[in-house]
Amino acid sequence: MSRTPQTVGPTGRAGHQRLWTTAHCGKLGRTAPEESTKPTVPTRIELVNRFAAWISDVRFHPAIVAARIDESWRQATGALSEATRIRLDDPAASTHQPRESARALRLVLIEQWGERLGSMGREWTRFARPADRHGQAELAARIAVVAGADPTTAVTHLGRDRAPHG
Repeated sequence: MSRTPQTVGPTGRAGHQRLWTTAHCGKLGRTAPEESTKPTVPTRIELVNRFAAWISDVRFHPAIVAARIDESWRQATGALSEATRIRLDDPAASTHQPRESARALRLVLIEQWGERLGSMGREWTRFARPADRHGQAELAARIAVVAGADPTTAVTHLGRDRAPHG
């Protein structure tokens, strides 16, 4: 589903609403309310509502989606480049970079599939479901392992966190 971006003002939602009201009032045998020539200042809540409507309209515009994919690819490849660059100087830090790359790659796939993760709670479980729907469950599982988000790694971390420290 592709949404067209809208602006606020005479060519956007406000203008569309005016046209709709005028057209539908005429169909109902009533006259549209006269527009005031004096400009009105929107309230804060009106501004927030307009902004929320605008952001919802443009968030899935192809150019915006492409920009998000490009940025996620940049982060994924950047993390791998950083791991390679620091591997000899700081091996521990270099092992963290593939995880960051896997997280960014997950976002690339979500965007390419036209899906969304929603809440960041249980984000890897939420990633596995659309991956399965798109026939990419095996790829999603491999990415989760690299990110340290697979069930085996999670259980290992839980065991370590609960073990007595001595």
